[in-house]
Amino acid sequence: MKQHESNQKFNDTWFRDFLIIILLAPILSGFFYLYQENTSFGLIEGNVFRASRMLIIYVIPTLIFARRHAIPFKNLGFRFDKPKLNLLVSLIGGIVLYYIAGLVFVKDNIFFGGWSSVSEIDAWTSLGLIGIMAGVTDYWTRGFILLSLTRKYNYYVGITVQNLTWFIIHIYEIVLLIPFIGLTGAILLTLFLGIVGDIIALESENIIGLIFGHILLNMMVMLTARGVVNFVFF
Repeated sequence: MKQHESNQKFNDTWFRDFLIIILLAPILSGFFYLYQENTSFGLIEGNVFRASRMLIIYVIPTLIFARRHAIPFKNLGFRFDKPKLNLLVSLIGGIVLYYIAGLVFVKDNIFFGGWSSVSEIDAWTSLGLIGIMAGVTDYWTRGFILLSLTRKYNYYVGITVQNLTWFIIHIYEIVLLIPFIGLTGAILLTLFLGIVGDIIALESENIIGLIFGHILLNMMVMLTARGVVNFVFF
């Protein structure tokens, strides 16, 4: 009886802590976004602020959560104990998924303006900082939310909640995409990346490929905008 009560308390604590994180993180992120929008930041300073904010708001609480509830780090999507095929599925799937998105961005010159008007050093520095932000995004939405909920409940709960949070934290990007591909196109692209990315993460139990692919997407846009390479849209 005592063991049952202990397990029940653990489960209640797990759900409470998890709910606090996924509800509070977007709220705090929105608050700091508004602060940044109303503060004079240079390009690099702004990206440093955004990357730092995401690490503090999205990563640190999840690591505390994992430690509190004895969740192995590998269960957050960074596992190397599975067959090598799992990592290969993650890498191939993640690269192909975000490469498709990159082709859409390149075709319509999406987000080109900022990249073409900065110095070489600032461009590569910004790319590194944006890479950190991209990695944090996939870690928080898929490594933490999707994989945690799937293990705790089932695929449907994990995918549903992950895509809700995926849409919420990508509202800003959706708004920016509307002038290029329309509201329907922006929603469909976001939904495509959300669901297909979830399938890749669940099938491989790994998010390393998705993080790598997300970084590749930003690199494609930056290099094409600066005229270094010319990706062909099929």
